[in-house]
Amino acid sequence: MIPFSVFNHIFPTFLFAACDAARNAKDIGHDTQNLKQSDEYAKYNYHVINAVINSVTFLEANINAFLVEIRDHGNIPDSLNIRQGSPQNTHIIDSVRQKVRANEQDATNRRDRWDYLDLKAKYDMALEVLDQSQRERIYQKKPGQDIGVLINFRNYLVHYKVEAQTPPTVQFSRSPRSNYQKLIQQLNSNNHPHPLKIEGDLFANAFPDSHLSHDCAKWAVLTAKEFAEEFYQCFGMQSPHEDSSYSQFLRLW
Repeated sequence: MIPFSVFNHIFPTFLFAACDAARNAKDIGHDTQNLKQSDEYAKYNYHVINAVINSVTFLEANINAFLVEIRDHGNIPDSLNIRQGSPQNTHIIDSVRQKVRANEQDATNRRDRWDYLDLKAKYDMALEVLDQSQRERIYQKKPGQDIGVLINFRNYLVHYKVEAQTPPTVQFSRSPRSNYQKLIQQLNSNNHPHPLKIEGDLFANAFPDSHLSHDCAKWAVLTAKEFAEEFYQCFGMQSPHEDSSYSQFLRLW
């Protein structure tokens, strides 16, 4: 197993990679005429997809490392960066540790363990030790409201679905008939159109290209970054990517 002191410096790099991809998308996308060339179009989409995927990868590596580190230590480890001036919330950390260890002990087979939960469920498992008002607060406003949308978009990009090639020309009802339609509505609400979509480009009007934009990449990075910060803040900690030596990488635009 990688020591957390090492892992602590590894998983923030996923966020830096996402940030770098978002910057590259911005550099390419500012010239829409140049973007109409097939190779530039492909590179632009490539960078946006990288930003989305790496943002979610950061979130997963983040929660996995958090839960393993809490599980394996009898007290709050130095590597979890206690926020200066914040209470250590020892009893809350103890509750997380007990929950993780109990889950592993009670699991009848490996797939019942916490490490087989989906990404959001892992965060929910840790947050369950907080009072209800704290749990609700983190999801009632951005970035918490967008975490599920970001994860679902990443899943659609990674797990190819035929329906994703259908141009979203139909106006969906207020109650979407499928998760695919609901995802499009949620992405629309964040207003991340592809720069060529408004010019009627055939590919840029088909999902998922229609939502691959620099704005989408920036939204993915900021959603992951800010959610991680709020998550750690709930436990009186500082997210590893907030280390001053990393701050220069996160100066987005």
